[in-house]
Amino acid sequence: MPRVKAKVDLTPDVKRVEEGLDSIIHRQPCKHDFNSLYSSTDKIINNDNQAKLFDLLNNKINEEIAKWEKQLKEVTSNSLLSLFSTLYDNFKIYSDIIPKIYSSYDSKSSPENKSRMIIRRIYFKLVISDRSIISSVTKALLKQIDYFRDTPTDTNYSIPKNIVDSFYQFNPDCDENNKILATFKIDFTGGVYAYFNQFFEKRNECDIAKYTSDSFTHLTLEENIISTIFRKVEADLMFKESVCALFDYGDFFDIDKSINVAPLLEKDETDLLDRLNKLTRLYMNGRVEPDINRVEPLIDLLCNYIKNRMLSFRPQFEDGPAKSENKEEGAKEGGDEEKAAPAKKTVAKKTVAKKIIKKKVVAKKEDNEEKEDDEEKENEEKPTTAEPKMRIVKKATPKAGTASAAEKSSKSKIGKDEKITAMKDLIFTALKLYSNFNKIFQDSSDKKKMSNAVEQAWNAKEFRPHYNLVQFIHYSVVNNLENIPDEYKSKFPQICKLFFDFTTDKAVFVPLFMNYQIQRIIKNRESEQDTRALEFEIVKQLKSIGASSNTEDFGKHLEEIYNQVRISIDTTKNFKATIPSDSQVDFIATVLNHNIVEKFATDNAFKIMPFLQDLHNRFVGFYQQNHQNSDLKIIPDISQLQFTFRVPKNKKSANLKVYTINTDAWGGSILMAIYEAKETGLKKADINAITAVKEDLVDAYLKMMYHMKLIAMKDKGASNKMEDIEWVLNKNFFNQQKNITIPTVDVQKDKASDVAAERKQQLITIHIIRVGKGNKDGISKTMLIEEVARACRKYFEPSIEEITTKMDKMAVPGPENYLEIKSDGTVLYKR
Repeated sequence: MPRVKAKVDLTPDVKRVEEGLDSIIHRQPCKHDFNSLYSSTDKIINNDNQAKLFDLLNNKINEEIAKWEKQLKEVTSNSLLSLFSTLYDNFKIYSDIIPKIYSSYDSKSSPENKSRMIIRRIYFKLVISDRSIISSVTKALLKQIDYFRDTPTDTNYSIPKNIVDSFYQFNPDCDENNKILATFKIDFTGGVYAYFNQFFEKRNECDIAKYTSDSFTHLTLEENIISTIFRKVEADLMFKESVCALFDYGDFFDIDKSINVAPLLEKDETDLLDRLNKLTRLYMNGRVEPDINRVEPLIDLLCNYIKNRMLSFRPQFEDGPAKSENKEEGAKEGGDEEKAAPAKKTVAKKTVAKKIIKKKVVAKKEDNEEKEDDEEKENEEKPTTAEPKMRIVKKATPKAGTASAAEKSSKSKIGKDEKITAMKDLIFTALKLYSNFNKIFQDSSDKKKMSNAVEQAWNAKEFRPHYNLVQFIHYSVVNNLENIPDEYKSKFPQICKLFFDFTTDKAVFVPLFMNYQIQRIIKNRESEQDTRALEFEIVKQLKSIGASSNTEDFGKHLEEIYNQVRISIDTTKNFKATIPSDSQVDFIATVLNHNIVEKFATDNAFKIMPFLQDLHNRFVGFYQQNHQNSDLKIIPDISQLQFTFRVPKNKKSANLKVYTINTDAWGGSILMAIYEAKETGLKKADINAITAVKEDLVDAYLKMMYHMKLIAMKDKGASNKMEDIEWVLNKNFFNQQKNITIPTVDVQKDKASDVAAERKQQLITIHIIRVGKGNKDGISKTMLIEEVARACRKYFEPSIEEITTKMDKMAVPGPENYLEIKSDGTVLYKR
């Protein structure tokens, strides 16, 4: 016989679940924790009492709905909105929490999202389906929005947005429900459109400030509500009405919905930008996706505007493309026929023929332009269904020798300040226009069209701004201009050109490591207690990196730092930097163009100015942005370099395993160089040429990385020697640890044969000072030589002659006059 299950008393469990539901519904603290509720629920289900649980849940919700429904029908004032919003909030809680409580019951028959739909159906059946409630809520909502318009500074948008969201969040797909919501949509959007019309009619009246100031915040409310209501069906209508309203042209669209953009070309620049900004807001917040085919003329309009705008900047830059014009045009602009005459005599016949052809072409162009103007006048009188042509206003080219005195004087008056202002205007204009353009039009071909317009307008190798460069310069430099001392502002055009050079340099990471290395040396030396000369280390370490092709004069600048900026050495304290003079500050401002150091801080500590650090960090971000597919990315840090190393988990899987590689500038530059080579592979000589790291260091780091299996040999070569091996990244890299450190090769512990002569002299000086300071009463010359020789043997074997020569130099009056040698051979430390 089958065994009869023992009856279990479920009363305590049912009571516990009932109390839990009461607490959740009334938003009160529950005396039972979630685990006990879940356990009781599970116990009820396992004893075949699912119906009891469901009835319990359904009854509790229905009790609360009945109370709310009665309240809703009684309320007719604006408090209805708060009550309705609270009701919706409660149902959102039920949709999230209640399914978790009886998920065991629902798991076998339906997934969790269906249990949420049960609650939504209850909400819709008891609340949304009541036409009288919807009508009351709609009237109260419009009334509330009218109040917000009158008091834009005292608004709470959460309730209206909550209500609109509730209508569509719990909207089951059925005809009856859609009819109810359609009524709401008509009533609500009718009021919104009426207000939009009122807004654009009033903007030219005395209260325009009310509608155009920063307090015009209620527009955001309606945009958000519209974004919830409108679907793609209404996108076409939304686009048409918003463009018509924002650009204020009743005939902006013809009957066939083609766009007539010709009148926009005559609009003022600020007006165009303002209208474009507002149009962007409607598109972004309204989630409207415009038909690219229909807005093609608008794209052409923007490209044309940007092109003309950039052309207006060209004459304001001495080194810009205006100077790259041919000599004939230069003679025309100069207007000096006497100076141009000798040049004309030496021109060959072919050149003369070309000039004649040019003049004919210009004459034809002028005739064509006149014809086009006549055609445009006729087109304005007769509406056409074809896509309209844009009218580009061109300035007449002055004939040779006819330049006015005003033009000459205006060109001669252009100075540094005007150039900086022009550069700022150029960047701001391009950024504003492209920002809106990029948000509205997502098609890559349209973005390419704008980039081409910019390039054609500027048309010079010296400066071809594209959006990424403009964006980077804007956020890293322009936003900081107010905080930069005046003496640095004149460097702004050079900085722009410098960073553009960086973006086009194949070894773009090399300048980054220059900056990293300086900061690394500074930080390491400040924390050490020995007396190695800081400025000598900077010159020694960075001159080798400065051998890169894009930093040919870098070594000269470092030598000037070494000669002009003195560091006082003290054995008891860390290094102290003397405050530089004005001339030194000017020099360091020049070095700013190399993204290295800007100035010494006044607190006598050698630091990088925060602005430069920010500039550098932003450039690293810019580099990452232009290498988005990179498996190896730079993360800026002062003391070390950190790479994200991504390799496939296995050959069959597309998933990547991510490691963090910590290293210094030397190891980082070598790893980056190998990565940039991709599958091609690099030999040691190539790595040395790209990174400018010393040959022996390249050997050490390559061996270390190979031992760690970060890199692999692509080709060992015939000789199997270090010089012939081609290195690539190891795609099969595997390690148990996610954070990996490449040990740093100690540059200071070089062999005796590899220590530079300058380094030897520096070490001898340091130990002479150390021994001399340790013997305040003096020390014999012989004993001093022995002590110094013993200390230097850690690094190299010094000769007695080298120590004696250095000691004699330090006893002569001058900047290195540390010693006094008495007649009996006793050496005294003077300082």
